[in-house]
Amino acid sequence: MLFRSIPMLPHAISNGVGSLNEGEHKLTLSVIITFDKKYKMIDYEILKSIIVSDKRFTYNEVNKLFYEGKFKHQEEIKTALLKLYDLSKHLIKERELTGTIDFESTELVFITDRNRKIINVEKRESKDAERLIESFMILANETVAKHLNDLNYPSVYRIHEKPDLDRLMDSVNVISKLGFKVDTKDFSNPKTIAKLTALADKTRYKKIVSMLVLKAMKRAKYTAYKDIHYGLNSMCYTHFTAPIRRYPDLILHRIIHDLLFQEGNFEKMFKYYDTNLPEILKHSSNQERLAIDISRDVEKLAAIDYLNNNLDKTYKGQIVAILPSGMFIELTNGIEGFCALRTLPSYFYYLEDSLNYINDYGVEYKLGDFVLVEYIGYNIDRLEIDFTILKKV
Repeated sequence: MLFRSIPMLPHAISNGVGSLNEGEHKLTLSVIITFDKKYKMIDYEILKSIIVSDKRFTYNEVNKLFYEGKFKHQEEIKTALLKLYDLSKHLIKERELTGTIDFESTELVFITDRNRKIINVEKRESKDAERLIESFMILANETVAKHLNDLNYPSVYRIHEKPDLDRLMDSVNVISKLGFKVDTKDFSNPKTIAKLTALADKTRYKKIVSMLVLKAMKRAKYTAYKDIHYGLNSMCYTHFTAPIRRYPDLILHRIIHDLLFQEGNFEKMFKYYDTNLPEILKHSSNQERLAIDISRDVEKLAAIDYLNNNLDKTYKGQIVAILPSGMFIELTNGIEGFCALRTLPSYFYYLEDSLNYINDYGVEYKLGDFVLVEYIGYNIDRLEIDFTILKKV
C-alpha cells in the first residue's frame, strides 16, 4: 500500500500563486497590529498588501534557535524571530489566564522511503515555534472577527459551543477516580475545564484527561452569527489566516474585499452574503466533518499498513480508555488500538469503580498503566487495530 499527499487546490495555486515562496512578490491581505512596550495592543489595520518572504524556515530550524541558540542565517532575521518569540509567549500566557483549554491531541507523522513505503511512525510534537505561529494566527482571527462584527457586516464565524453537561459530568466522575480534585461548580465557564486539563499536565494522565473532556465537547463549526469558541474562550472568532486551505477563509476574504474595502456593489453584495452565508457555512461545516473522518480513516489505513510490515515487533503503549470488554491502548508512536480481554491468557474481571481489571492471580491492569503489547490483527471494514498485552512496563 502506497501513500502520497494531494493538495486541496491545484499545485499551481497551493504551491505557486498562493504560497509565500522566498523572494517572490505575493498579493495578500494583512492584519497590521501595533503593541506598546508592555505587549498591549494599541492599534490595528486590515489592508491589502504585498509580501516578499525573506526566508522560509522549518519548525525544526526555528525551534533550534529558541532552545539551543543555533541559527545560520542573517542577524536581522534572528532578532525579529526572538522579538516575535517574546511577544508570542506573552500572548500564550494571556490566553492561559483567560481560560484557553490545552487539549492533548495526537497527530501522526508517517515517515516513508523513496518508494513511499512507510518505514516509521511518530507523534507530531507542538513546540514553541509551532505555538508562536498559532498564537499570531489566533490574534489575527480574533481581530478580523471583532472588526467585522463591530461594523455589523455579514461575516464568517468559527464557534465552539458549550459542552454537553451530562456527558461532561460523566467524564469528570472518571477523572476524579484518577485522583484529581475537581471543582464542579461552573462547567459553563471554559476556565473550569482549563484548570481541569492543567491538573493533569506533566502527569501520566494528561492524554487520558484530554480524551475524557473531548468526549463531552461539541464539534466546532462555521456560522454566520457570533457565539463563543469554547476551546479558546473567545467570544468572537473566525478563520482568516489560511484561504488556500479552507473555503470559509476564502469567503471571508471575499467579504473583506466586497464590503470592508467596498470593491463591488456594496448593497448588492451585503444582501447576497446576508442571505446566503448561513447555507454556505452549514455546507462548509458538513464538508469539514467529512474531510476529518476521511483523514482519520486514511491515518488508520496507514497505521495498519505499517504494523503489517512489522509483525515481529513489540510496542510500548498506555491504557487510555477502558470498557467491560477490553481497553484502548495508545502506542508511544501515537497509533491506537484495542486489546480485548478475551485475548489475554487468563480471565480478567472488570472493576468500573476503580477503573481496572484483575485476574485470580492478582495481575492488574488499570487506566493509565504502561504496557508492552503485540499487534495481532485488524478489521478492515471497521478500520480497527487489535493488540494483546504481554506485560506491564
